[in-house]
Amino acid sequence: MMIKALIFDLDGTLLDTLDDLSDSMNLALQQMNFPTHDRLRHKSFIGNGIEIFASRALPEKARDEKTILRCVEFFNVEYHRRYNKKTLPYGGLNEVLKNLMALDLPLAVLSNKTDSFTKLMVKEFFPEINFSFICGSLPHVPKKPHPQAALELASQLNLAPANILFIGDSTVDIQTAKNAGMIPLGVTWGFRSFEELKKEGAQFIINAPSELIPIMTITNK
Repeated sequence: MMIKALIFDLDGTLLDTLDDLSDSMNLALQQMNFPTHDRLRHKSFIGNGIEIFASRALPEKARDEKTILRCVEFFNVEYHRRYNKKTLPYGGLNEVLKNLMALDLPLAVLSNKTDSFTKLMVKEFFPEINFSFICGSLPHVPKKPHPQAALELASQLNLAPANILFIGDSTVDIQTAKNAGMIPLGVTWGFRSFEELKKEGAQFIINAPSELIPIMTITNK
């Protein structure tokens, strides 16, 4: 197994965005006179894009298309105001990313967050990291776990999917990696548990960013 590039998820993998996402959704729900949730409940809602996040946060009886879209609109306004209030990179990640850059391995980001926000946040929080590609959700491209976006990245990197390590914190990311024929690596510091990642079929699971470098050393011998 030879790893020639790495693709990272964003929320829950590179950035701890939970509090800003939770606060923004609760403000949206309040404006619609719906009950709010604590941050741990919101944690279980995140991973499949904003529309599904909104649907899961809304009461079951209010999950019609019109209400979901209205909730998304309110959320987007609030999130634009506070996306960087509490969000931070996970500890140790910047150093690990610099070490990976030193190995001349292409790095990319693939998120279900909107493309404009994905690019904005990666550049704001990781200004010293040279990502080859930063890709978020686009209207004409199916969201993860559909493999299309991941496979397009592989094509742009001019690499076989089997030589790309796909790193994420959720079952959606593990599914994406498997659907695209990439190597799935789960991280436990994000929004999902070790048990969920293992059950979904992660080939590797790590508990701290520093564990990524040894995996690169072992697999690329």
